[in-house]
Amino acid sequence: MKTSNFKMASPKDARSLLGRAVVVALLPVLAQMPMAALAEETVFLSPATSYTGTFTNPDNAFSSNNVYAVAESSGISQQYGDFSVSGIPVGAGINGIIVRIEGNSTGPTQGTRKFKADLSWDGGNTFTSGTDGLKETGGNFGTSDSTAILGTNIDDWGRNWTPGEFTSTDFRIRLLSNFNQATSLRVDHIQVKVDYTPAPSDLSALAVSDSVIDLTWIDNSNNETNFLLERSIAADSGFAQIAKLDPNIEAYKDEGLACGTTYYYRVRANKSEGAFTSHTNVANATTNACVGDDLAPPTITINTPTDGASYILNDVVYADYFCVDNVAVLTCAGDVADGAQIGTDSVGSHTFTVEAEDTATPANTASLTHNYSVVFDFGGFRPPLDPTGPREFKAGSTIPVKFQLFDVDGYPVGTASGTATISTSPLASAAIRYDDTAEQYIANLKTLKGTTPGQYTITVHLNDGSDHLINVTLK
Repeated sequence: MKTSNFKMASPKDARSLLGRAVVVALLPVLAQMPMAALAEETVFLSPATSYTGTFTNPDNAFSSNNVYAVAESSGISQQYGDFSVSGIPVGAGINGIIVRIEGNSTGPTQGTRKFKADLSWDGGNTFTSGTDGLKETGGNFGTSDSTAILGTNIDDWGRNWTPGEFTSTDFRIRLLSNFNQATSLRVDHIQVKVDYTPAPSDLSALAVSDSVIDLTWIDNSNNETNFLLERSIAADSGFAQIAKLDPNIEAYKDEGLACGTTYYYRVRANKSEGAFTSHTNVANATTNACVGDDLAPPTITINTPTDGASYILNDVVYADYFCVDNVAVLTCAGDVADGAQIGTDSVGSHTFTVEAEDTATPANTASLTHNYSVVFDFGGFRPPLDPTGPREFKAGSTIPVKFQLFDVDGYPVGTASGTATISTSPLASAAIRYDDTAEQYIANLKTLKGTTPGQYTITVHLNDGSDHLINVTLK
């Protein structure tokens, strides 16, 4: 909630006196209004300390004033810290970190003129890495100041952060210079912003019958994507997710429970995949006593991977599943933990299985399997098999079948195997091979002399199970 500072004018101003009276009259009303949800991002914050590095005058990057910290050669780095990150509540989920770099280059304006950046959470001993953790500015810096943004409000730079890692000494940004023709790269100002989701709180549980417990909690944020409700029959272990709820929900009715049983609950929120808040307090309630037998197995729901789904090689896919039971779930376990990444680093058919067991005696068990596939990103046929061209060849000639394959990040893949065939009679085929220089596959299809002129289909079958077709004409 924003507040304003009121400056009272001279009593000689009648209008000012009236304004003062209105404000005083409203104070009791304002005092009874509910507080707004906590702020969910910091402002852009500037460093106050430069640490390890070889930039010239590194402290000049503390503010935007056209005085520069200078990288006089490519491949050198400079660490910045003491950003005074404050106000992130304990238990908040860190959704994303945004780095803003203002600067320019000197000398020739050709070639690469970029900064890279990575982040540390332990005082510069360890830094984020990989595609997500080491980011490079998109455009080249010119001779006039420009601003580059790295990261987004849902980009965690490849790791799960906690509020306690943003201390003045532990959290750092490391800038790395990358240029090949310019004289230098210069930084006028570096800043950081942190996006977070405050954790829910004050969970309470109330049994209203022998099979129903009502739950309520406080939503302390306004940017959550879901509330995740977990349940266990033990106070400090065995929690399994039973519901994924829409934002702004603050109550849930847990139905179909076993009679005479104590259930324990906790709630957490998330905004982006993998960015969870801490849990609320654990609340419990005991359903009313009754008599009956539990003969039904647990019910398993797998949201991700969906059955029959297809993902591109190296895609980032998070498992999403939960188990429920009319008494209580004892175990609910998948091939990976709920919220963890499933395997997409090899092509072909895959399975994902979740198994569950309840607390009945004897126990009831259940198992659910989803099938999914991982495929290459097919880059299309290349000349002479131009999709927009005539694609006419002489019978008896050799047709070079060329194409490219990529992973989800657009990197060329050279490990595929497969065959190319043409639907002549008899069928002609050739194995594909990879050309490292051209970063493409090729299969030389030798057609037969005397083949009846007409249209035929070339099929490329890959070891990911996919087929890619294109028609040609033999003359």
